[in-house]
Amino acid sequence: MIELAINNVTRAFGDDRGVRDLSLTVERGEFFVLLGPSGAGKSTLLRMIAGLERPDSGNIEIGGRSIVGLRRPDNAVAMVFQSLALYPHMSAFDNIAFPLRMMRLGRQQIEQRVRETAALAGLEIDLGRRPGQLSGGERQRVALARALVREPRVILMDEPLSQLDTQLRNALRLELKEFQRRTGRTIVYVTHDHVSAFILGDRMAVMQNGEVAQIGAPTEIYRYPANLFVARFLGDTPMNLVKCRISEGRRGLWVGEARIELTPPGSLTGDLMLGIRPEDLSLNATLGAVELPIVVETAEFLGARYLVRLRLGEATLSAEFPTPLKPGEPARLYAPSDCFHFFDPESGRRIA
Repeated sequence: MIELAINNVTRAFGDDRGVRDLSLTVERGEFFVLLGPSGAGKSTLLRMIAGLERPDSGNIEIGGRSIVGLRRPDNAVAMVFQSLALYPHMSAFDNIAFPLRMMRLGRQQIEQRVRETAALAGLEIDLGRRPGQLSGGERQRVALARALVREPRVILMDEPLSQLDTQLRNALRLELKEFQRRTGRTIVYVTHDHVSAFILGDRMAVMQNGEVAQIGAPTEIYRYPANLFVARFLGDTPMNLVKCRISEGRRGLWVGEARIELTPPGSLTGDLMLGIRPEDLSLNATLGAVELPIVVETAEFLGARYLVRLRLGEATLSAEFPTPLKPGEPARLYAPSDCFHFFDPESGRRIA
């Protein structure tokens, strides 16, 4: 069942930022991630869902009801900001209880709901302590409890883990996912970090210049990027993208003077962009694998693996291996034919 529906929403700013004719839906109980670089329009979209910005055109519905122009759209949503926005002079209990007091609930009802919500958020602390006396993880859980306590239909999160150190961020990502499973809440989460998107998202929308470049499950988008932008943006080491020319008779591809025995899709002629993930390249030939003649340029030690830079004709590739290769030496790499991706060099779109 659709919980959140965004239909042809536009919000323009003078510097050409914002959101343009954007549409998407979020299912009830889904963890949905908005992923993209700075300036892609993620936070603008989140603020419109929260009612903090009003779209120039289009409509936003939560639970089948339009929230555009409502005086109190936050009855349907709660937001966790990047800064967490906790009141430093209030205790954890009072921070969580604040929305309930604004709703003028009774003391006993507030006490019960705060205790229950704190438990759901995994808070095992003295709720009389103030934010300055809590760790980063505990403050994060207080902010989650405050968002949850009003029982909103949708929880909005604007990069709430970005200011934490790596170890704590990794731990809290898992806790956040478990929190969503346990409570069954619909969460819309903004981030520029593809790792967070992969771990947290049931589905995600990759945004570019105020538009949706691709929507789908993280595995689907990673394996089948819709265009060159998505292919470049996802992955610790981005997809290798090489400009090729199709040989006469369409019997292979040329990268400079290097030939690849790979048949291009459809009836294409001329140039195309060829993509291959670094982890799909191997030193071992397997049945039906495509051979790539390369020269090793550099090898960087990353701990569990080496990141190797390679020269293929006029192009540079990256690959990941458990052992280094010697710079300057020619070698041959292999990849299954179904691991190659084809893109139109002009439009950037994926060619099936």
